[in-house]
Amino acid sequence: MIQVPGPVFAQNTGGIFGPVVDEGHRSIEYRYAYDIENNLFAHRVHYQQSINDNLRWRVVAQRRDTFFGSEQHDFVQGELLWQMRDMKPGWQHAVRFDYRHSDSGRPDLFGLHWTHRVLLSSRWSTMFNVLTQTQVGGGREPGVLLQTRGDINYHHRDNVTLSLSQFNLYGFVDDIPGFSDQLHQLGPTLNLTFGDGWRVRAGYLAGLTSITPDSTFRFWLTKSL
Repeated sequence: MIQVPGPVFAQNTGGIFGPVVDEGHRSIEYRYAYDIENNLFAHRVHYQQSINDNLRWRVVAQRRDTFFGSEQHDFVQGELLWQMRDMKPGWQHAVRFDYRHSDSGRPDLFGLHWTHRVLLSSRWSTMFNVLTQTQVGGGREPGVLLQTRGDINYHHRDNVTLSLSQFNLYGFVDDIPGFSDQLHQLGPTLNLTFGDGWRVRAGYLAGLTSITPDSTFRFWLTKSL
């Protein structure tokens, strides 16, 4: 059996990304994640900019703590998001293409992902991601790695959103292990927006299986340019 690659969820800085592209958008973001159980952290920065009203590119660089007590470069990733025609009123979707260059001799990753955003009411919405990745280069494992992510969001006020988010890593689709050997996280997030394009997001993720980190705290700071 091919094991689920645990480092994908260690110090999880990933997000549940939406499909909407706003023409003229530019922003920079900092993310920090802390795995309490293992006393490890990771942080990353990324810059994104729209090309037009349905294409947006982003570049990401991440560093992480290691079990050997040192901080090291983790990866650099390039992304292209393509928003497609709405499936129906209030239901938006997009595909995203990624290429990740990994450090420390690990294989690179090519990703093809699908994201949805559905407006449930004036205050409620949900997003859902399906992520597929293949490893590239030396030391790669064959097959397609499958993840899903999703959240449900309550828009309390124009500048306050509360979310319940879940991250699921199943493994390689041709040899998916049992639930106890998969990685699953669930937890709340608070999102606040301020004037001049500032946004703060803070959240907590609890591990739902024994091989998932028990507790992860996350913090994001975003500035629209």
